[in-house]
Amino acid sequence: GGGCAGLSLIMHILSSSHLSNKRILLIEKEVKNKNDRTWCFWEKGNGFFENIVHRKWNHAWFHAEGYSSLKELGPYAYKMIRGLDFYQYCYAAIEKSGRVDLIHEPVQEVKNENEHVSVKTVSRVVTGSYAFNSIMAEQPKYKEDDLVLLQHFKGWIIETPSAFFDTENATLMDFRVNQDEGTTFVYVMPLSPTHALVEYTLFTPSLLSDEQYEQALKKYVADYLKLTEYNIKEKEFGIIPMTNHRFSSGEGAIINIGTAGGQTKPSSGYTFRFIQKNVSAIVKLLEQGKHSQVKKSF
Repeated sequence: GGGCAGLSLIMHILSSSHLSNKRILLIEKEVKNKNDRTWCFWEKGNGFFENIVHRKWNHAWFHAEGYSSLKELGPYAYKMIRGLDFYQYCYAAIEKSGRVDLIHEPVQEVKNENEHVSVKTVSRVVTGSYAFNSIMAEQPKYKEDDLVLLQHFKGWIIETPSAFFDTENATLMDFRVNQDEGTTFVYVMPLSPTHALVEYTLFTPSLLSDEQYEQALKKYVADYLKLTEYNIKEKEFGIIPMTNHRFSSGEGAIINIGTAGGQTKPSSGYTFRFIQKNVSAIVKLLEQGKHSQVKKSF
């Protein structure tokens, strides 16, 4: 898959001098050319994708009923990468390498065949040494004692007519909002003095209606940001499964990566940094000529 996990793995492979003879086939259902999401994560120092970090913050506000505090985050920084920047950066490197073939088709089947793997799309069947799969083809078969929650969120990037936001300080969690649906908070990530991402986030068993997300965002901007004039420039929506269920790391030459491979942290939903650790470990195994299934989740 060509989402975050697939593209991250390809970028790590391309950066390895030991794997310079490897050819890669990327199969992705859709062309990634929209800013469809943002990834935020904690990191010390400069990371693998530092060149495309859109913003980072060293201080963040935490709010709850009767509590407000601005915290210093060091030695970590809280970083944001925009989806479109990530896609463009990765695809530019892929094109420059000349080692990656692209197919934009849905995957219909992935199966082991002797010591190789075959992948069937709408128009063809291709084989390779490994298939690194980030597709959640079906719902996991949860066990009776598995805990299952959804982290679901809707965000607006808003623009104000004049300078309003303090770009040095983010609001990482604001729990002053209504908690009737379950654990609920808003975070505000200033992108410039006139732009910010405002994200309404819940940890609950089920989703809300679109109108509920919209009304909650509207209420937060009015009640807590005290804004009456603003434009909504972009919207995003996402769902992250949060569970202690043990996801399969794969079987045979099929290696599961990303959320499909259990790289979403169950307690927080953070995935981006765990993907980077996982694909880095995969590349080290490939460099050593070992089977590239990483047993532990990061």
